[in-house]
Amino acid sequence: MMKPPVCIICGKTKDCDVVDFKKTPEGLEFERRKWVGHHPDCDWFCPDHIALAVKYSNLTISEAIEKIKST
Repeated sequence: MMKPPVCIICGKTKDCDVVDFKKTPEGLEFERRKWVGHHPDCDWFCPDHIALAVKYSNLTISEAIEKIKST
C-alpha cells in the first residue's frame, strides 16, 4: 500500500509529489521480490521541499532527508 501524500519533512498534505532516490539494498530487495506498496527509496515532498529533494535525489533517501532538514 502506498503511503498517503504527506511531506516527509513537514507533514503538509497539499500538492505533494513523490521523489525517487538512489537505490538501497532494501529497495533492490523490494524490487527483486516484486513487492507492492510504497517503495523504500522514495517518499512524498510538498512544494516547499520538492526542489531540495530533487537536488539530493542522487543520495539515499536517509542521506537526502538529513541534508534537507539541515538546510
